[in-house]
Amino acid sequence: MEEILERASKGKDIILNKELNLEVYRKKEEYERILSNVINSGLDYAIKGLNVSENFKNTLQEVRDIFKKKDFKNIISSSLSGSLKEGLDITKDRPQDLKNIDNIKNNSIKGGINFLLSAGIDIVLNKFLKGNLFLPQIKKVLDHVKGFLGSNSFLQKIDSGIRKLFGKKNKFNIICENWYKAYEKFSIKDINNFAGTLNRYKSTLKYDKECMQQNSIIQNMTKLINSKKDKLSQIQLQICNEL
Repeated sequence: MEEILERASKGKDIILNKELNLEVYRKKEEYERILSNVINSGLDYAIKGLNVSENFKNTLQEVRDIFKKKDFKNIISSSLSGSLKEGLDITKDRPQDLKNIDNIKNNSIKGGINFLLSAGIDIVLNKFLKGNLFLPQIKKVLDHVKGFLGSNSFLQKIDSGIRKLFGKKNKFNIICENWYKAYEKFSIKDINNFAGTLNRYKSTLKYDKECMQQNSIIQNMTKLINSKKDKLSQIQLQICNEL
């Protein structure tokens, strides 16, 4: 199973390299985050309602922790890279098309993301839980998760995650619009309030290049406004856009 993911990782298209196409790389990371959340929700559902002993509950918490650690996130990343490579070969899309997260989803599904993630779960089972006294019971739980990966519910959860992401972006853009309205009215109180909200909100959209650029411009402008106590000149506006 590890060999499958190794081949998938080595076979990924070079355009997915961070240095070569940062925007695609960020969208891929965004989608990885959605996949991680979906898989963990599938694990929680498989565990929910189990009538188990306290000792087994502790073991299940250990399984949850493993699914949230860097090792499993690396498995998700390798699985996604491999499925995208296969998906692009099937759809004949260009790697640049992966700047759209819906295209990442479609290519990953066509490229067998569920199969590669299932292989990743087997790696977790064999590498991190081998020798555990509750291994047969854990295997049953993880078999449910693997079944979930091949179901329509898995696809629906991904779609839900993407909708939530778009919802966050829309909310972010509305706050940006409100900041610019406050600037037109030159209400320093509202300027600072909206800028503060954007700064707190940006961590949820850190992989979105446009949102991060817009936040950077607004924060630069806000800083100058508080210093100048007046609207900015064209030169100052240009500086804020270029910083």
